[in-house]
Amino acid sequence: MESDDKEEEEHGDGAKKEMEQYLKDATKVHSGQLAWWKQNSDRYPKLAFAAKHLLCVLPTSTPSERIFSKAGYIVNKTRSSLLPENVDKLIFLAHNLKRV
Repeated sequence: MESDDKEEEEHGDGAKKEMEQYLKDATKVHSGQLAWWKQNSDRYPKLAFAAKHLLCVLPTSTPSERIFSKAGYIVNKTRSSLLPENVDKLIFLAHNLKRV
């Protein structure tokens, strides 16, 4: 149990040091943010991992269109008296059921 706490503490300290070093870095971005993180992933491995996941979001409306489509199937003439919070829950379940 104590080794897990020590490991978590060391991981947090390493991330903190990495963040402090990154904030002091004055390297310019010339070829785009993803390319910069690829070039500097050895210097900032934890931050590069997070940046790659955050910066790679696809600019598409497809997921929201799918959710609206599912909502159209859930809320129809026979179910028009559902409370809004129940509609939200049903849409959430319909969208995430395949992930469980």
